[in-house]
Amino acid sequence: MLLKVSEVAKRLLVDKISIIEVLIINKDELKEYIEKKSGVTYIREEGVKVISSIINGTYLEDTQSTIINDMNLNVHVNEVALEIDDSIDENIKIEEDYFRKIEEVSSLNESVNLLKTKLLNLDSILIRKNDAIMNYRNILLDDVQWISMLEEKLDYKFSNSGLDFTEGRSRGKLLDKLFVKNK
Repeated sequence: MLLKVSEVAKRLLVDKISIIEVLIINKDELKEYIEKKSGVTYIREEGVKVISSIINGTYLEDTQSTIINDMNLNVHVNEVALEIDDSIDENIKIEEDYFRKIEEVSSLNESVNLLKTKLLNLDSILIRKNDAIMNYRNILLDDVQWISMLEEKLDYKFSNSGLDFTEGRSRGKLLDKLFVKNK
């Protein structure tokens, strides 16, 4: 069974810093009992016993054979645990990859929906502007017809008056003045 440093500290009734100091000072003796996963330090049961004996000052009295016997008994369990940990880690990686891809797809779908909304807004704006252009075009055509009719009436009145007003008042000249840019 793996325990976190804080759990070991609670079990041995010491503070977490004392456990960390023991881990640093006795790094070589404890390295086989320590595992790090995702930045979290875990200690096996045998390591907890060794840390307890170090804190109590009885570590040197413990024989190496006791530690070796404990290790031999737990070798098989540790191998199985490592296999399980490896398969769990692999499953976790697959799940993390799956959820990351789901988040990416969701984000892309949101982006696509946002772009669709923007396109629909732009399309409606273009339709409104096109309608406005057509409306103004019809108004201008009506105005041009009105101006043309007025010019015809003016030409008719000028021609019936008997006076010669050909100095720029002929039909179409007024339209030319309205729609031709000043040069």
